[in-house]
Formats: sequence, C-alpha cells, structure tokens
Amino acid sequence: LDAISSLWCNVHGHRHPTIDAALRAQLDRVAHTTLLGLASQPSIELAKRLIELAPPGLTRVFYSDAGATAVEIALK
Repeated sequence: LDAISSLWCNVHGHRHPTIDAALRAQLDRVAHTTLLGLASQPSIELAKRLIELAPPGLTRVFYSDAGATAVEIALK
C-alpha cells in the first residue's frame, strides 16, 4: 500500500543529518533526471549495485515512480 506517502509523511526522519548530507552530495552530481529513456551516473551505479544484491537471474532494473507502475512492469 503506497497511499501517496511521499506527499504526506517522511518515513525516514525529517532533517536527519545523514540523509541531508546524501541529498547535498547528490545535488552536486545531478539535480534532476526523469529517466525517460535516459540515464544518469547515479542511476547506473544504483542499478549495478541492485543487480549485485538481487538473487541470481535477476539482471535488469526498472525505475518507477509509483507502486502501481512497478507492479505492472513486474507482471509484464
């Protein structure tokens, strides 16, 4: 259940120093990307790391902005 949590609450802690530092570092690398047919260095690095952590045979990463989209793509 997503319930649009990103709009209504901060589940990781508001203004947590570790998260704030990571956000600042990310802004120095890339401020925004839609990933609509494009990639950024951070998205490529994350995809590689996710594949390393995934069970054998899972070799692709699809970024989604919503749970419904993620489920739809997983079913396809």
